[in-house]
Amino acid sequence: IFSSIPRLGMEGLVVREIIRDQTQAGRWLGTVIAFRGATACVCSLLSLLLIGFLRSGQSLPAAIVAVLGIGLVGQSLESGELFFQARNEMRYLVLPRLGLFLSINAVKVVLVIKGMSVFWFAAITALEQVAGGCLTVVLLRMALGKNSRLQFDFLRGWAVLRNSWPLAVAAFSVVVYMKVGQLMLSQMMGDAALGIYSAAIRIPESANFLPMVLASSMLPGLVRNQEMGGDFYKKSLLRYFRINALLSYAVCIPLCVGSSWIIGVLFHAGYSEAAPVMAVYVWSLIFVFTGVSRGQHLLNVCSTRLSLGFSLLGLGINLLGNLLFIPRMGPMGVALATVVSYGCSGFLVTFFVPATRHIAQLQGMALLTPWLAFQR
Repeated sequence: IFSSIPRLGMEGLVVREIIRDQTQAGRWLGTVIAFRGATACVCSLLSLLLIGFLRSGQSLPAAIVAVLGIGLVGQSLESGELFFQARNEMRYLVLPRLGLFLSINAVKVVLVIKGMSVFWFAAITALEQVAGGCLTVVLLRMALGKNSRLQFDFLRGWAVLRNSWPLAVAAFSVVVYMKVGQLMLSQMMGDAALGIYSAAIRIPESANFLPMVLASSMLPGLVRNQEMGGDFYKKSLLRYFRINALLSYAVCIPLCVGSSWIIGVLFHAGYSEAAPVMAVYVWSLIFVFTGVSRGQHLLNVCSTRLSLGFSLLGLGINLLGNLLFIPRMGPMGVALATVVSYGCSGFLVTFFVPATRHIAQLQGMALLTPWLAFQR
């Protein structure tokens, strides 16, 4: 939960500014890294204090949180990727990061085989985060060249933070309502029910990165098209929504239809109850995809407070849905509450806000005609 805070909602705003003036990239990135690093230090300390309160007298949980806190601070260095996003050059980061990812996971396999303590898995995760951050900074300095360097500008960072804080709070609220259902299920139905639900969402949750990757690759083009305005921007936005819709259907339909087979292959027979839960939960991804694409438009037009309002509404609906559905339906109730809350916050509510009603129409058109995504 704490790990969502240091990002500060700055990504899209900073990418937009770098697109507009690349000569200021070093100043923007140095500022973001400093702001995120300082926030990560505070969040690491707060998480350590909280685990000390929740698990008083237990040294292992405190040690794990402390080590992961170091990784969280190191992860702030990955802010350098915003420069590559702005220039549509993420390929220069992907291969080195992939090599690091494969190397770290090979070490994790060795740890599993040797039966090492869970502390060492936390330590190797933190090492991956720190190494990934350092690698990003090295590649960033090479890309910036000798004529540009990382610089810190507090006033510039504070100005961005005043615009980005609604996005930061919105991201935090999304993390909370992604996890609060699991906490409520554990308290109301026990750990066995939580295990069923956790197995059901494991595969669908792994697809959450897809709309974020798509957003980072398409944001530069959307910014340029938005500046041109008119029908040209509307058409490019509709195409972006349709690509998201098409991608979400490509994930949801196979996972829904094959849920029984997937659970049977990946988990023990005792998890068979997770299959119908997965078949329902997976449809929340459609609204995750449409919500992310809508968020990119709101970022372009500087309506970040609307993103915050939509996220807080989703959190409220999710809490209410869990209270109503969990006692009657158990894990299926959490899945249903998730789909309903995502559907309301990511799509339906857009119709009821005059400033976004035209976006809701584009979202609806995209969901109904996703096959036209690549039509010129």
